[in-house]
Amino acid sequence: MTSARPQTSLLGDNLNQHVIIAQALIEILAKERAALMIQDVETLVEVNHAKSTSAEQLHQLGISLKKMCHGAEGKAVESFICRQINGLELLARWQQLLQLADRCQKANLENGVLLQERQQRVRASLQMIRQAPRPLYGRAGSMNQDTGKHALAWV
Repeated sequence: MTSARPQTSLLGDNLNQHVIIAQALIEILAKERAALMIQDVETLVEVNHAKSTSAEQLHQLGISLKKMCHGAEGKAVESFICRQINGLELLARWQQLLQLADRCQKANLENGVLLQERQQRVRASLQMIRQAPRPLYGRAGSMNQDTGKHALAWV
């Protein structure tokens, strides 16, 4: 029974770290959204680094959690957590983590939509620029209506 206490403590620590990083990621995603809205490239670069770092930390914690839960996933994790000494407390933390993960996913998807819309606008603008006829001006500064055909002689 003594081995269950250290396992429970490690599990609680892992879940706490998960929650802390997920909460920070929500703030990072909010900052990303604000930067996308005002097209702040500098902040987007910073946020992208922070987002990647948080995602990697969550991934590593997830690997550790899966090992602690003996490979369990989904509802099996909840069952494993409930069997621990302070299972109800851990389960509350797990459910909080699931809610935070859901919020992170939604915020990330919303930011992705914003980014996609911006990309489409830029692509459309570039397409218009590429297809726009180049204005040609004559000697008097007026638009040259030259059709590309040149007379060989004036009659």
